Amino acid sequence: MEPRPYQEYGYEMMNYMHIRSRKTINHNSTDYALKELYFITICVFQRNCLLGQILDYSIGQTALGDAVEATINFINKRNEAATITDYIIMPNHIHMIIDLSRSIDTNVEKAYSIADIIRDFKSFTTRELNKPCSETLMPLWQRGYYDHRIRNDEELKKIKDYIKENPKRWAIDKFYIV
Repeated sequence: MEPRPYQEYGYEMMNYMHIRSRKTINHNSTDYALKELYFITICVFQRNCLLGQILDYSIGQTALGDAVEATINFINKRNEAATITDYIIMPNHIHMIIDLSRSIDTNVEKAYSIADIIRDFKSFTTRELNKPCSETLMPLWQRGYYDHRIRNDEELKKIKDYIKENPKRWAIDKFYIV
């Protein structure tokens, strides 16, 4: 059987190319520069366990996990627009709550979005990982991230509990890799 052209399926070639292109994972209707709380999950490239290991229901961080934590602390100290209020560094991913309401209280000229903060976070930690190397840079993070806008106090409490209890549930976590 000979393959049929795209037109027979109701697709023009341009439409087909548009379908195959990568789409943003961010919601088009969401204004990510709003001053609110966001729950973020970022995965390590290929979900490799580079940030630590779970021992007796607590995380034992590697040097790279320590560098990620230092970056979080740096953001909290230096960033005028955002605060990372809660976080957990798991072996192959991190969860954090980012509060953008801080930029309301300060005279920040540019409104930082979640995308800006995550881009800077990923860029800085990847550069730190690759400092000893002069060759090709090794990726640290997967492309994209999961984000969820926290809408009320009840949701915030559930997410904070989830972050706190995450190491205890590592064996049943969807990111768990032996």
